[in-house]
Amino acid sequence: YLHSATMVKLGVFLCARLFPIFNGLDWWAPLVAGVGLVTMTLAALKALLVFDLKAVLAWTTVSQLGALIAQYGLAERAGLSHDYLHILNHVLYK
Repeated sequence: YLHSATMVKLGVFLCARLFPIFNGLDWWAPLVAGVGLVTMTLAALKALLVFDLKAVLAWTTVSQLGALIAQYGLAERAGLSHDYLHILNHVLYK
C-alpha cells in the first residue's frame, strides 16, 4: 500500500515542486488547469457510476488529485498557500 500511495501522490508533489519554475510560462497554467479539471470531472463521474466501495474510494481519490492539479494551474503568480491543507484534509478523511 505504501508504494501505491507514494506513486499516486508523486505526480502532484512533482507539479508542486515545479510550480515556481514553470509558473512564468504562458502555456503552462492553461495546460495544467485543463488536465486537472478534465481529470477531476471524469473521475467524479466514474465514481458515481461504480458500485464497488473500493472503486468509489479510488475514483474519488483520482478526482481529488485532479482538483489539486487544477489548483496549480489556476493559482496566482504568487503561488499556492492552501495546497498542503487540501492534501491533509484528503489524508484525514480517507
